[in-house]
Amino acid sequence: MEVDPTLPLNTGVIAVVFITLLTVLVVIIVYLYKNKGTYLTYEQSNTEPDVSVQMENVPPKGEKEEYFI
Repeated sequence: MEVDPTLPLNTGVIAVVFITLLTVLVVIIVYLYKNKGTYLTYEQSNTEPDVSVQMENVPPKGEKEEYFI
């Protein structure tokens, strides 16, 4: 029973590729965890609901409506 001389080299290359992929996966997970996607909006808070403009109660001005098809 003779052992192939390239077997240890192939095993080492597969191990290095696996460890590299695992390291990249861990780095991506840590990056996504730290940057959770917070964003800034310029909307008014819900603490003052009577200040916001209500478009539903605006009376029609008598102008024709335009319909885009």
